[in-house]
Amino acid sequence: MTRQRLYGRSESSFPIRFFLLVFLLSVPIWSIGPVVERALLHGLPVKLPVSSLMALVPVAGAAILSWRQGGWQAVRILLRRAFNYKRIRKKIWYVPTILLNPAVMVLQYRLTLARYRYARPGGGVGHQRANSPVPGTGS
Repeated sequence: MTRQRLYGRSESSFPIRFFLLVFLLSVPIWSIGPVVERALLHGLPVKLPVSSLMALVPVAGAAILSWRQGGWQAVRILLRRAFNYKRIRKKIWYVPTILLNPAVMVLQYRLTLARYRYARPGGGVGHQRANSPVPGTGS
């Protein structure tokens, strides 16, 4: 099945419909998530917050749009293309793909440390030791 036959309509409306569908699928998770977490007391069984299900929403949105255009065969083609690592011709792209998320997390951790290390309750800049008798004095 060719791409032209599979997607009979114009592909220019796909991004708009995709983002709208992802937004609409996300709203229940945003609104019901805190209630479900309080009811379960521990979030999901794997000790993750309910909002971690948001990682699956774009996949579900793409699968729904593909299914509407070409049925289950279109969904299979979509998933086959998504997991086809042989399509990546320049293997150097694996480096940013694998290292981007850990690099962002390290940067976030360092920024958080810097923010809390140098912020004082009085609004000034300095470092407060944990054993300081008077908060903000550092002595």
